[in-house]
Amino acid sequence: MPKSVAMGTIASRISYLIRKKKLTSREFSEICQIPVSSLFAYTSGKSEPKASTVMRISKAFLIDSAWLMGEGELEDMYDVTSSLHMNAPVEKELHHYLRELDDDSQMLILRITKALALQKEER
Repeated sequence: MPKSVAMGTIASRISYLIRKKKLTSREFSEICQIPVSSLFAYTSGKSEPKASTVMRISKAFLIDSAWLMGEGELEDMYDVTSSLHMNAPVEKELHHYLRELDDDSQMLILRITKALALQKEER
């Protein structure tokens, strides 16, 4: 990431997310269904993604779109990523199937996942 990109920008947040998830640019692009060339433009700060792209990234990684657009501290993302200790192939497959579901089914999966995480915390 260029030094000229401020840490509160969408460029820095996307770069941070890629690093935290240990993905290549190609993998990230596939998961979010955006061209690699667009991803490079976003992470270099040369252009900003459309609102629909921000929503797609947010939905793919279960993060708040406001955080992605620069609200809150960069470290706030740590709580989200630290709870997802999956390896990249498993996460990639989960994303593939999740994208195939309608919104209601995705919300059901989210509720189940949160319930499982709460059970784990209670142990």
